[in-house]
Amino acid sequence: MSVDQLVAAPRVRRVDAEAPLELAFAGSVVPPGMAEGSHAFSPAGNKFQTNLLCHLAAGAGTRIEAFSMRPLSAWPRDRVVSFRGERTEVGGVPTTLLPFVNLRGIKEGSLAAGFYTKLRRWAARSAGAPRALLVYNVFSPLSLPVLAAARASGVPAVAVVADLPFDTYPPRGFRGLLERMERRAQPAALRRFDGLVVLTPHTAHEHAPGVPWMLMEGALPAAEAAAGRGDPSTAGAPAPGERVVMYSGMLNEMNGIPLLLESFARLAEPGWRLWVYGGGPLDAAVRAAARRDPRITLHPWDVVPEAEVLRRQRQAHVLVNPRPSSHRANRYSFPSKLLEYLASGTPVVSTVPPGIPAEYHPHLLVPADESPDGIAAALRRAAHLSDAECALRAGRARAWLLREKTWERQAERIAGFLRSVAR
Repeated sequence: MSVDQLVAAPRVRRVDAEAPLELAFAGSVVPPGMAEGSHAFSPAGNKFQTNLLCHLAAGAGTRIEAFSMRPLSAWPRDRVVSFRGERTEVGGVPTTLLPFVNLRGIKEGSLAAGFYTKLRRWAARSAGAPRALLVYNVFSPLSLPVLAAARASGVPAVAVVADLPFDTYPPRGFRGLLERMERRAQPAALRRFDGLVVLTPHTAHEHAPGVPWMLMEGALPAAEAAAGRGDPSTAGAPAPGERVVMYSGMLNEMNGIPLLLESFARLAEPGWRLWVYGGGPLDAAVRAAARRDPRITLHPWDVVPEAEVLRRQRQAHVLVNPRPSSHRANRYSFPSKLLEYLASGTPVVSTVPPGIPAEYHPHLLVPADESPDGIAAALRRAAHLSDAECALRAGRARAWLLREKTWERQAERIAGFLRSVAR
């Protein structure tokens, strides 16, 4: 059955705009500590969803119930054959984790059936109130049941589009067939939603012309945005004479890990260090680079608490985001680490692919070009900024973050957009 056949006829009711908004959320969010070690778990994605739920529920006048899938790669990659489901809470929001059989093909079908059933029941309970369905990303076992339940119940459906599937590694076999189908299905589903929350405008313009949308590339809790550099702990701090470059995030080609390693190799002067915090497909490449060059240290995500990563960001001399503009996915995604980086008060060297809005550019040190030599030159320049210039840049960035990029502010904007769609 095609996307068009499944969600052909919208039936959205008129509602009382003054009543509190009832919201059902469908996503892949789990409580802290539940999914670490899974190959399918994204710490950044889980943090985004948790903050979205927390701040929509706390300050934006919405009543939310969440339905979620536990992020697991299909057996045998993750050694879980089935998940029984459970009731829990995420960000103060009651959350149902759906059961599923974790075998390729069966997993997707069992999840889609579970989401559809839960969302139809929720819609029946919330009848008469202004309401909407909100889905995080458009992975088909999430988005298709959301769209089907929305049309069957007369409820508008809105998608937060954080990622689209642009895998640079050609899959093979049965798994490859499913992934090729998914790459076609996700962009096609976008135009069937009643509204989109996009991280870059290119997603809406190119894949869903005519669908109402708002831009919300990311956010920070206000306390984190206000913290700044402060007086970071001396434990593990750089030694006198060292210049530390730090990267934190997923280790993959999209995030520019090969470019980072080549760029750091150009810094041959004594005293340079590279701290890498993360994990992912290029974990082995970083480990191999660290064996060749003892100045590189890899700190895997699964052994380093988030608070430690934030503390180290304040200790480093330069934070780096080397995403290549040439990677297609970087046209449609935003690196959430940039917000953490800017909040730390540490100078940030970053490329500026199309997914990074122009309003960020004044707060970044942008390389003259995206070559290893260009990025190495920008790292040298950033590491030798005076204390006064660093403080000035940090203060400007902090004021901007507090004014425009807190979760409190962004949740208000999203809630307003959802209400406009619900009307």
